[in-house]
Amino acid sequence: MTRKIHDVKCITAKRREQLRRQAYEAFQSGITGHAFAKQHQIYAETVYSWYRRFAVCGEDAIKERKRGPEKNAGALLNSRQMKKLQKTVIGTTPDQLKFPFALWSLEGFADLH
Repeated sequence: MTRKIHDVKCITAKRREQLRRQAYEAFQSGITGHAFAKQHQIYAETVYSWYRRFAVCGEDAIKERKRGPEKNAGALLNSRQMKKLQKTVIGTTPDQLKFPFALWSLEGFADLH
């Protein structure tokens, strides 16, 4: 019989936090990450990444962190520039600004600066 390994990303945030709390207790007790992972049927790499965070942050590492990239990561415009662009595009048409086209396009946005 093979055991099913669960991807922690596919479970709820509350359950992930419960697992991290249990892993923290195991970490403090000296239980290896591999043994904890096998017992809870999750990936050992996940448990070892938690253990590394526990070693640096202690109990604070148990809390669920925001996942994914930060807001506006990789954006070319800051929020003030974005609001100005939105106001211009929503409030005017290209022909009002003496552009040679009637509808907004990416090239039209680039010409606004």
